[in-house]
Amino acid sequence: MTFTFFLHLPKTAGTTFKLACHRALGPRLCWWVHRLPLPGPPSDILHVTDLQPIVPEMGVRFDMCGGHVQYSMLPAEIRNQALLISLIREPVSRALSFFAYLWDQPQHPLAQKTRGMTLFEALQIPAFRWAVQNQQCRHLFGGLRHRDQILEGSSVKYLIGKTDHLASFLDALEQSGGPRLVIESDENRSRPDYRQILRAQPRYEEALDLLRHLNTEDLEFFHSFPQWLMSAALRNRHPSVSSDEAAAGQSAAGE
Repeated sequence: MTFTFFLHLPKTAGTTFKLACHRALGPRLCWWVHRLPLPGPPSDILHVTDLQPIVPEMGVRFDMCGGHVQYSMLPAEIRNQALLISLIREPVSRALSFFAYLWDQPQHPLAQKTRGMTLFEALQIPAFRWAVQNQQCRHLFGGLRHRDQILEGSSVKYLIGKTDHLASFLDALEQSGGPRLVIESDENRSRPDYRQILRAQPRYEEALDLLRHLNTEDLEFFHSFPQWLMSAALRNRHPSVSSDEAAAGQSAAGE
């Protein structure tokens, strides 16, 4: 199995995915976090705040690592040797889910800045606006302008899927040398009725328009592939999987 690194974007089913990784890999999984100790009950997943010590343990002690890590934060050895994977979500839906998530996270700095506000009001706050603006492309590539350089002009082995096509992504992950994962439950941490609450807010439709405007890069990237996307280096290594990618695209286009 190829050592795999999961770049976890907030509000893209990452908690569900992390649990599946833990079930599959047990102690051979580690996870990067901003700070320790973690809030809440103890975890039997090893959490680290520095990725550099993980480098010599790739494929030795650990088969996989993950966390809220941007591509630019990865040590060069992980970029060049690991299978990098990530999941993205329709950008406006991700932003709505993130805003609702803040309602139940009173210690989050952005929750404190936006407490009691409507979505439209929160979008006037620069810090919140930044948090929901093209975050996915920034996280994965350092911005959309670097996408082709990383995916097509480098040796980086990258597999990117969509949360609404999780099953096909998991198949592609296993065929690309990553772990075999099974999703058993959805660990959604947002309130189940948050969309109904948001729709009832004043200026909600204006807020949606603003989110679309703020996420032109993320929307372009999201709609640029049907179910999952492989970098050139990964396609060359697993041509049969990349053929499946093309077939998936033709199937989606015909639906």
